[in-house]
Amino acid sequence: MIDWRKRLEEDAKKFKEYVKSKGYVPRFCEFKGKFSRTCYAINRRKFVFREEGIEIKSYEDFVEYCGYQLSYTPSGTWKGEEALERAAQFVDEFIKKHGRIPKAQEMPGSFIACLSKGYYEKYGISTWNQFLQCYMGLEPIRVSPGSWKGEEGIKRAKEFIEDFEKKIRKNPTCK
Repeated sequence: MIDWRKRLEEDAKKFKEYVKSKGYVPRFCEFKGKFSRTCYAINRRKFVFREEGIEIKSYEDFVEYCGYQLSYTPSGTWKGEEALERAAQFVDEFIKKHGRIPKAQEMPGSFIACLSKGYYEKYGISTWNQFLQCYMGLEPIRVSPGSWKGEEGIKRAKEFIEDFEKKIRKNPTCK
């Protein structure tokens, strides 16, 4: 018979070592790949020791049991102006800790997903750089190479089309 209490302790120890080596609490998708045995137990509600006061019914419960907190907020909580404030706090804390502005990939995934879905367009924010510039007053990290934004982008696009027409002697069309 499987001793689930022993497995829980083993997996908690491995998880703590993993977090220590990586320097962050992994997202569930990363956790699922590395700790499939624990995932199975959580999904099957095997880690429920009511007599000892331990109830691990989700990944968040497991992370808390190991003495950590999730570095992201569960989905559905990154909407509205409060979410922008929370993201700004996250950026401020990140800058204090690391001495630089975080990349979009280093932000909570739910916030970036909400940016791409257009939840903040009513505040004039639809990209990571717009959030940094408009909402936080920071310089954007960098404009992507090959970016075709603003008047400069229009000018570059016109030049590209003119060069194309000269080389091919045809207008570029979409099929």
